[in-house]
Amino acid sequence: MMGKRLATILAALSFAICCGGEVGSTDGNTSWLKCPANGCGAGKECVEGRCVVAMATRTANADAGNALSLAHPDASPTNPPSLPTNPSPPATEPSPPPPASTSPTSPVVADAGVASCTQLSDPLGGKGTPVSFRNDVLPIFGLSCVTSDCHSPQDQKAGLNLGHKCGYDANAKWKCTFPSQPNADPTQPQPDDEQTVADVYASLLAPSSTVKSPTVYRVKPGDPENSFLVLSLANQQNSRGYACVDQDPSHETDPLPCGASMPQGSDPFCAGASQPKFATIVAWIAQGAPNN
Repeated sequence: MMGKRLATILAALSFAICCGGEVGSTDGNTSWLKCPANGCGAGKECVEGRCVVAMATRTANADAGNALSLAHPDASPTNPPSLPTNPSPPATEPSPPPPASTSPTSPVVADAGVASCTQLSDPLGGKGTPVSFRNDVLPIFGLSCVTSDCHSPQDQKAGLNLGHKCGYDANAKWKCTFPSQPNADPTQPQPDDEQTVADVYASLLAPSSTVKSPTVYRVKPGDPENSFLVLSLANQQNSRGYACVDQDPSHETDPLPCGASMPQGSDPFCAGASQPKFATIVAWIAQGAPNN
């Protein structure tokens, strides 16, 4: 009798363990085969009087295991796949190089080109953007050629009048601005009024007082290569075989007959930072040197 009861208990214990049940009393009664009144607990359910792992939990665990196996065949729930500690960024195509920087240029300079110190003609033959005598040429003179008063209306060295000096203005054309009102001090910037403009224009179109033979005009409309103003700005005035008398040798150590390049004491206008100004004067003369 005792052996039969023990066999029954062992069989029940084996079944409960295999099915995930909760082992109850072993005092000889079978009340442990009934599920507790307050339920079997989280993740378990009562099946035929026993608390076993719930079907939904078993299914979820199985699905998770299958998904892990598909993603990482060598992995298991207890051996998750290793992740790289320092993943490399995805390869990207190299960015195109930035466009080459370009400096803005004056429309006049862009059309006129840059005449060299020996080739004094306008590359566009006077067909470029029109150059204004008042707005383009006079400001060049006002800041570059009369600041030392050599060719101001008061001094007029070599008989050349290039007008009044102007005030420096970083935002203005050629950085030069003529005041709107006269200054009592004649050595200060003055407005280029109508009379001054007329006097400067007449002085430019007159023959050079430096050249005694042949007659050479300071500005020969349509012909910058034979205009003495252009020759002086390019330091070519002594290369033409002219018979000259230097009009102002006082500032020169070893003066040449046709004088020094202009502006005096500076690099020739045809070179360096002054090239755009030189090209503008050449283009204006090539266009017929209009009083515009």
